[in-house]
Amino acid sequence: MKKVLVISNDNVKRIGELKSVAKILGDIHEIIVITLDKNKKQIKGEWEKAWITNEMIGANIIESIIELSNSVDYIISSGDLGLSISPILSVKIDASLITEVTDVEKSDDTIIFVHPIYGGKAIAKYKAKKDKVVVSLRENYFDPDPLEGETEAEELLIKNKKVELLEVKMEATEGISLEDASVIVSGGRGIGGKDGFKELFELAKLLDGAVGASRAAVDAGWVPNSLQIGQTGTVVAPDLYIAIGISGATQHLAGISNAKIVVAINKDEEAPIFSRARYGIVADWKEFLPIFKEKIKQLKENEQ
Repeated sequence: MKKVLVISNDNVKRIGELKSVAKILGDIHEIIVITLDKNKKQIKGEWEKAWITNEMIGANIIESIIELSNSVDYIISSGDLGLSISPILSVKIDASLITEVTDVEKSDDTIIFVHPIYGGKAIAKYKAKKDKVVVSLRENYFDPDPLEGETEAEELLIKNKKVELLEVKMEATEGISLEDASVIVSGGRGIGGKDGFKELFELAKLLDGAVGASRAAVDAGWVPNSLQIGQTGTVVAPDLYIAIGISGATQHLAGISNAKIVVAINKDEEAPIFSRARYGIVADWKEFLPIFKEKIKQLKENEQ
């Protein structure tokens, strides 16, 4: 029987994604949850064993993970946490390392890990050659497990702190996070400036959604880095993604590959974003958006 150790931040969706993959990889599932909540004692889902720690620095928990890894076949994590601990952990325990996994295929007893390459234009498939495997998953690529029940967690013993955390600055955000939003209204270079994004925030509010941006809009200083969507930003998976004034660079398309419906609004009919869109509007967004918002308001009023 294969045993899987899951390492996750305290985010139910992330834990659910990791649990889904753990079920593919093995029969016995254990978990370490890193949280700021000092009163947390239970972990969502049914786990063979569960540990919890308030230590947020990956380097400080490596030794504790190594001690738990003796009887483990797979160690899986995701996001920034996974990328920070996976390389050194794989070296320490002499394990195969596979990062940024977007799919896991199982055929009989063979596990194949899928990883996008060339900015998402192609995929590579890997089979681990060592008995132990360290895997980091790309977020928002796996359907979260429903995590039925709860498991009592014990505190993870931290023996040797190698890095001291001096300060934490939390950026205040309003509304729904990009990772959890079912609707995202996103703007790019074609928006033209900060004032244009005000209209996008109005549209997102009408749709009960969140606002995102391309790297070009972020680099121009129109919106904060936290709104960047793409391979080097946040990978999202909304039900509806509205791309306004976004040309559709490869890195951006990689970040929205799991969006269910993409609507593109761009006056350049040759823009690459249209290749990903289910619905495309070739128009100046300044002319289209007021009409679009008015129609949404009318529909909402009719519902009431």
